[in-house]
Amino acid sequence: MIFCDPYSIISHYSQNITLGRFGLKLPHNVHVFSSEEFSHVTLPKPAYVSVSGAAVVKAGKSTQQNFRRKIVVPEMPINLGLFYGRLNNYGVEADLGFFEFNDEELLNQPFDYSALGHLHEFSTIKDSSGKIRAAYPGAAFGFDIGKSVEHGVIIVTVGPGGVNQEDIKFMETDSRRVFRIKVDITGLTKNEFIENKIDQALVSDSVRLNDIVIIELEGNFPYSHGITLSDNFIKNTCYHIEIVKNRLIPTWDKPEDNDNSPGTTSSNFLASLQEMIEITAKNGDYKEMTKLQNALYHGFCALDGKLIKPR
Repeated sequence: MIFCDPYSIISHYSQNITLGRFGLKLPHNVHVFSSEEFSHVTLPKPAYVSVSGAAVVKAGKSTQQNFRRKIVVPEMPINLGLFYGRLNNYGVEADLGFFEFNDEELLNQPFDYSALGHLHEFSTIKDSSGKIRAAYPGAAFGFDIGKSVEHGVIIVTVGPGGVNQEDIKFMETDSRRVFRIKVDITGLTKNEFIENKIDQALVSDSVRLNDIVIIELEGNFPYSHGITLSDNFIKNTCYHIEIVKNRLIPTWDKPEDNDNSPGTTSSNFLASLQEMIEITAKNGDYKEMTKLQNALYHGFCALDGKLIKPR
């Protein structure tokens, strides 16, 4: 088992970390590439394979020079490359730390096949003959919000010169996807109406029963109406659903008496806090907006003599 390890000095794959934190030594059949310069591991017969790898030792350090010169590999029937890199993306995310390269630079290296890491979506890189010379397997499980892609690993049979199309197979390891969906509930006052609106959004985004969903409720909603989704809705909608309410802008019920007439404490308090909430909403400062919403909620409860309950 061989790993190419980004940020290897502080990584949980580091022998010092695993030994100090868990009291574990990596087994003899595990090799971790921990240098920014390419090194090589040779697998003896019957494999006759050389694996070359390098690590991004420090975040933010450019490593693109490694691919602008020919990497020297051992003389073996099959040579494999192993590294963490972003294709055709010079300078865009240089502060993250990874190998930068383009198709030509990668294909000019002496690797029959390169196993790549960084992109969370399955993709391949082919040479002019149609041979697959490198591939990203994607992510083994769903953790990228909004990406409705398959998650798994790839199994390849490598020969001299690359991999034939029929010799690369994708194996799904996790069918769950992660979604973040915004739902405007302006004008809705009943929980079942809100559930219907959320359900429509889930259908529109092709959410499946085993997906993970974050629902961001938006719009105006009366502060005196609590939002409580039924257990049946939560259990039968998807694998996990989380409701985020901090972007809701509360509307406030006017009392039947004259307490809301101009000049009263309630009126001044309402007008002042609503203005501040609108400003923070426009500025996108949702943390501050939530604080102001809580202040308005608790303030009205106090003015009306109501029992104050946590929001």
